[in-house]
Amino acid sequence: MSKRFVPISIQPRKQSFTKGEFMKKLYRSRTDQKIAGICGGLAEIYHFDANLIRLVLVFIGLVTQVVPAVVTYLIAWMILPEGPNEDNG
Repeated sequence: MSKRFVPISIQPRKQSFTKGEFMKKLYRSRTDQKIAGICGGLAEIYHFDANLIRLVLVFIGLVTQVVPAVVTYLIAWMILPEGPNEDNG
C-alpha cells in the first residue's frame, strides 16, 4: 500500500488551545490610557506598543479626513468595558 501524498499546506494543523487562549476579550486598558484606553487595550491583546497603535489611528484619521476615526473611537469607548483591576488578578 502506498501512502497518498498531501501537500503540507492542505494538511490539517494539530493545535491545542487552552480555555481563553484562542480568543482574548477586548477591554479598555486601565493602565495604558490617554483618553479612554482603547489603543492601550488593543496593544495589550496584540502585544504592540500602544504609541504605535495611536500613531496608526492618527494617520488613518488624517487620511480619511478625521471623522470616521473619531466616530469609531467614540463608539468603541461606549461599548467596550474597562479591563479587570490589576489588584484583583
